[in-house]
Amino acid sequence: GVVVDGISSVDEAMLTGESDLVLKEVGDELLSGSYIASGQVYARVKRVGANNYANKLMMEADSKASAQRTGT
Repeated sequence: GVVVDGISSVDEAMLTGESDLVLKEVGDELLSGSYIASGQVYARVKRVGANNYANKLMMEADSKASAQRTGT
């Protein structure tokens, strides 16, 4: 989604590996699977269900694991 109002510090560590909190302001992208550590924002959702960022990461990891198991 995209922040449309507010400001927040967001933890994206599970998604990006970044251990520091990331400041999010109006116009910044929010990733599904991240969480707000402080502050408050309103966001416009861009992708849901199978199209969200967290799901795409999971599908990519599953695909790589399958390829390693089959040797392709």
